[in-house]
Amino acid sequence: YLNYPFIEGSKAQGIIRVNKKFKGNQTTNKKHILEDREGADKERGYLQDIYKQYDIDYEGNDHFDLKGEEISGKLEDFANKVSDKSPPVIFISIASHGGGKGICGIDGNCIHMKDIEKIFTDNEQLLGIPKVFLIQACRDGNMDIVYDIEDNKAIKKGKQVTTKLVMY
Repeated sequence: YLNYPFIEGSKAQGIIRVNKKFKGNQTTNKKHILEDREGADKERGYLQDIYKQYDIDYEGNDHFDLKGEEISGKLEDFANKVSDKSPPVIFISIASHGGGKGICGIDGNCIHMKDIEKIFTDNEQLLGIPKVFLIQACRDGNMDIVYDIEDNKAIKKGKQVTTKLVMY
């Protein structure tokens, strides 16, 4: 088992980035039309509730609907800022359209998931700090059954692409 040091008074840090409004009929490089994500506000609310419930300091009330390059820039800014705080754990939550192995910006430009991970794993000040990536994005043709949960009952909604969860 790994034993991560916990510094008294330090808090877990997190970032939430959600894309909802996509500009026009943008497409990914595979020509999938990127429509607005109507459930994005609920996703953001759920993520904020989880972060609050577990007392995670987070950045997430600004910078929604980012272009591909802006996603990388905001994540780099966050990684540099949080590295000074020596948090016991870092949470990175992104909800957007996806394509293949990447996360799409509102302009249709996708950032490869490996590049997102690299922002945090290559930062020397964040070495040894666990990073949890919570990604809500399509993964090309990987189809799964989607269920809505209402009153603790699952309601089958049909085929759709679901979440990818990466944990370190």
